[in-house]
Amino acid sequence: MMKSRFLFLAFTFVCVACIPFLSIAGDIIVREPPVNAPFDGGLSLLVAAGIGYASKKAYQKRKNDKMQAEDVK
Repeated sequence: MMKSRFLFLAFTFVCVACIPFLSIAGDIIVREPPVNAPFDGGLSLLVAAGIGYASKKAYQKRKNDKMQAEDVK
């Protein structure tokens, strides 16, 4: 059972790893990048989510530390 699962995962990995090479196997066409492409592309949303997550974790840590300090007294 374990051997067949390993073989299935190995086969899947090899297939997924070969997809990029198969897609460029034809003739190579050099294309110019699009003009005026936005650099941001959702990066600001990702940064805002990271800041929100970090502040939530910091708040929870302070709250847990405060509760543990009160339990010790």
